[in-house]
Amino acid sequence: MDERHSLSYYCISVRAGCEELFRRKAQELLERAESGLRGTVILLKKRMRLKRGKEYDDLFFPGYLFLETEETDSARLRVLSGVDGFYRFLPENKNVQRLRNADLDIVKTILKYGGTVGIIPAEFDKDDRIVLLSGPFRDLQGKVIAVNRRNRRVNIQLDFMNGARIVDLSYEEVRKAENTEIPGTYS
Repeated sequence: MDERHSLSYYCISVRAGCEELFRRKAQELLERAESGLRGTVILLKKRMRLKRGKEYDDLFFPGYLFLETEETDSARLRVLSGVDGFYRFLPENKNVQRLRNADLDIVKTILKYGGTVGIIPAEFDKDDRIVLLSGPFRDLQGKVIAVNRRNRRVNIQLDFMNGARIVDLSYEEVRKAENTEIPGTYS
């Protein structure tokens, strides 16, 4: 049985630009016995490519981290509020709630790919329909809202944490033989 079945995931809002520092300090806190909380602080990333071909990792959801833990007690979870840069648990700090439904699906799907979304293989047809050939967005629901062919970037709108979040991803354009309906097709 997969041990992740008993784990819960929580979304934490932190000061922008301090995500990695918060992750490190929060993880150190979780590893101390006196904290009373065990878990892993996760920072989701995406692989991006500049026009000149240089690749780098960027934050998937800037300002947000995720806590993976067996703990469900709000009071124990709030021990993280003492870490510098902490803003709040989402959707609300008073009644800390774990991720559910589509929000949980997005996080778990990205984690299946190692926590970093790679450059997405994509195909375009004559009607500017984009087909994502592999990666987490092949199976997730999202709406392509902009394609920048020159820089090989695509903006995908996701419904996440009671709001629309726009994610900018790099893609690799590939061509393949004519085929029928493909999962991960966006208009």
